[in-house]
Amino acid sequence: MNKISKIKYNFSISPLGVKTLFYLYRLKVILFKIVNFGNSKVIPIRSKDQTNIPIIFFIVGSGRSGNTLLRAILNSNNNIVIPPELYSFRQIIVTTLKNRHLSWEQLCMLVVDLFFSTPDIDVWKINKSELLQDLHLYDKDSQTASNLILAFHEYYVKKHANNNNIIIGDKTPLNAYSVWWITELFPQAKFIHMHRDGRDVALSYVKSGLYNSYVKAAYRWNRSVSHVLKFERKLGSTSKIVKCSYENLVLQPKLMVQKLCVFLQVEFSEEMLTSHQKQYASMGDTTKFSHHDNVQKSVFTSSIGKWNKMEEDDIKLITPILNENLKALKYINY
Repeated sequence: MNKISKIKYNFSISPLGVKTLFYLYRLKVILFKIVNFGNSKVIPIRSKDQTNIPIIFFIVGSGRSGNTLLRAILNSNNNIVIPPELYSFRQIIVTTLKNRHLSWEQLCMLVVDLFFSTPDIDVWKINKSELLQDLHLYDKDSQTASNLILAFHEYYVKKHANNNNIIIGDKTPLNAYSVWWITELFPQAKFIHMHRDGRDVALSYVKSGLYNSYVKAAYRWNRSVSHVLKFERKLGSTSKIVKCSYENLVLQPKLMVQKLCVFLQVEFSEEMLTSHQKQYASMGDTTKFSHHDNVQKSVFTSSIGKWNKMEEDDIKLITPILNENLKALKYINY
């Protein structure tokens, strides 16, 4: 089991629960101001000026669903930059919201320290002192919770972008459990629900060594998918979220990538379908973890339906766990 699986993060909070916590954090800030006779300035959640808000999208769903392949393909577009995974993203959100009564410099140090304590954060190749220096130069209008939370993505973009017209992406499957936090902080955010047959996902999790049993892997897929599907139903907006199946991505890559480009409002290029392998060495986490090795290969379809080769007893064990969401995603019809 590697560091990724040690993150205690696979729990979900309802939209009402997230809103309640937001109010509680605000109450904490109000009480702090009262105790300090109103003399303390509080870091706002969002800027009043909405014109400079960066465009951002999140690839969410279960791991082992083609997320890294999709990241490589989208990264091939000159207007998109997607950093490596950030396992502590929700911790960063909660820590920032809880501590808005601190000074900007204190809050930055607290949150940056949390970022650098995240497992495998070395793949981001971020210089801590340079990042803090950047943050300290933010003007008063830019000193907001949402800007601090997104600062790590924006700093990464500065180091990797070739132009200023960039859409920031995030490819962290764990953020399937943070979608309501994200929409509260970034109302303009878009989401791509990347999904794959849960039986193939369970097999892939075990083969890659990320889980040691099909049952545990099946529960992981089911929790992730359930949370995103519930989010889709509540959101009810096709302009904010789109589905992308691994199967369609490898069987009809051009059609699927064109659809995603329309959704993200970027120009499609044929090069996105052929140059994703070149991204392998520069993506950071791909070279560090062997379970990302397939990104350096041409798109192939042989991983579809591999679950059929599993032992019959194993298939029987995971089928009841997966069935409802397999039906919801049209992987089975009965």
